[in-house]
Amino acid sequence: MTKNETQQMKGVAILMMLFGHLFSETWKIGSYQSLISFGDTTIEQFLCTAFNPVAFFLLLSGFGLHFVYKKMGDRHRCSRVAKVYIHYIFISSLFVVIALLLGKSVLPTEGEIVTNILNNWVGLNPRWNPHAWFLLPFSILSLVSPWLFRWIDRIKPWWIFVGALFWGLCTSFVVSRFGSEYLYPNRWLYNIFLPFHLAPSLVLGALIHRCGLIRRTRSSIGKTAIAQLGGYLFIIVLIVAVSFFHPLSILYSFCFTILFVSLHKSAWISKGLALLGEHSMNMWFIHGWLCCTLFMDFFFSFHYSLLIWAATAIVSLLLSYVANWICAPLDRWVGKVLAS
Repeated sequence: MTKNETQQMKGVAILMMLFGHLFSETWKIGSYQSLISFGDTTIEQFLCTAFNPVAFFLLLSGFGLHFVYKKMGDRHRCSRVAKVYIHYIFISSLFVVIALLLGKSVLPTEGEIVTNILNNWVGLNPRWNPHAWFLLPFSILSLVSPWLFRWIDRIKPWWIFVGALFWGLCTSFVVSRFGSEYLYPNRWLYNIFLPFHLAPSLVLGALIHRCGLIRRTRSSIGKTAIAQLGGYLFIIVLIVAVSFFHPLSILYSFCFTILFVSLHKSAWISKGLALLGEHSMNMWFIHGWLCCTLFMDFFFSFHYSLLIWAATAIVSLLLSYVANWICAPLDRWVGKVLAS
């Protein structure tokens, strides 16, 4: 998987994330015109149950981190995590100011103001932007990835695959059984648990790189139209299957990524997805403020689900350019400081 192909998959993941955060809640059903309805359920809600963008982002990160680890030992992981936090803090601070100027009562204010700010900026309890819940565990996994890869590279790939799936199923069971009673009310316990819960997707991504699964799949599928069509049909089957049985989501993201990257796509689709993937980090931080916190009425005024989705993606992308331009000098300075 090349860097461009990784960006394309990140583009797919960010589109899934936007779609899920726009249409997953049942109370929003009357706020938009659905493409297809099944009684009280819309096709948008059905697809939301199949989309698991966090697993995709972690899988792709595992692939990229393992590639860098094998090539040069990943000496720049600290600067990479620092860049993520620079953009997150800037975007969060900007939208907090906008919320205050608009007089929006959307910011929890209980507790000391310094503690409140630190909890949100670090990601210990991101109540200003709840969609940033996996920022902290993602950063922890990125920082410890060399030691994790050093350990799993000693184990046979088949055992890693089975172990990661089993571990993911176990932690998912813990979330479903004990989340509301023990994990969610106890934020410190939840923060400790999350890296262990998310690690299987990162490990499976590293396994894809270690075993060259995309190269093997691409050569097996071939370039015939029938084989390509069969690959896309199998992706549709995966989406339907995981919609009915969500515990398959880890395996689903693993198979989806390998297949999607291996299949042929038109040039304009590849370029569009790669562009979104390049800005996916900023769009992850931005879109929740736009479509769920501050300007939900504006975006849902587009009425049709595809237009709402497209408008959210376009505005998030444009604001990402602004964030990159403003944060670029600080990104370069922090990179030089951590590299010295």
